[in-house]
Amino acid sequence: MNITMVSAEVVESLASAVSTSMDLYRERGFSNESSAAGWNIEVPGVSWDDSIPMYLSPDDNETSEVENSYVVYSALSGMTPAIARDERIWVRLCHVELFDYAKKRWMTSTGLSEAAVSKHFFASGVVGSRDDNSIGRLWWNGHVASLAFPSDLRRGLSVLLKRANIRKQVIDRADSAFRVALIGPLLREIEGSAWISENDKAIATFMKHVNRRFGGIVLEDLPEDAVRDSIRQCLKDAELASAR
Repeated sequence: MNITMVSAEVVESLASAVSTSMDLYRERGFSNESSAAGWNIEVPGVSWDDSIPMYLSPDDNETSEVENSYVVYSALSGMTPAIARDERIWVRLCHVELFDYAKKRWMTSTGLSEAAVSKHFFASGVVGSRDDNSIGRLWWNGHVASLAFPSDLRRGLSVLLKRANIRKQVIDRADSAFRVALIGPLLREIEGSAWISENDKAIATFMKHVNRRFGGIVLEDLPEDAVRDSIRQCLKDAELASAR
């Protein structure tokens, strides 16, 4: 079935009323409100499997993040990076179809805070949809992993999400994460590096060398072996630099 989104006016109304709507966020959600005008705008060309909710785990760990990302990315057919930047889609999903998951995922021992709602139920700008929104970030995880490992999505997700700083450094540096010729060899090198797996600062050092080496280069004109060899050299240089 096609997914739906809310209008820009609904997004604005919800965002401006977070503090006065916390009882709804903490309890029943917005299913009653979802029948109103502006809540059911069809997104052309994008469909989804409405059984998603039963497969999502609110647990905050690597395994759940990998599986949740796999489920969301696989179940949203026709989604593209351009469409995924539209806040209205993720606001609808977080407030209606996937509300229970979003609420439980960001509920702490002290409850669901206004700050958590403002950050994870909305998706303002590229960073909001890609990194902060409870559902949007899962789709973007899958998108980047699929560019690196198109035939083994779980493998790509496992590498990307092994440490929080790996995701942060790879995806924040958009010149790397979304270059198809680079992201595959890059994640393979990360996957095989014990240094990166065991040292949270290592990935930041490595990515600085990668971006310094590949900035401005048209990778599509280079043989795959040359890209892979250059990335390996970047890793060696990063390890040497960190040892000084």
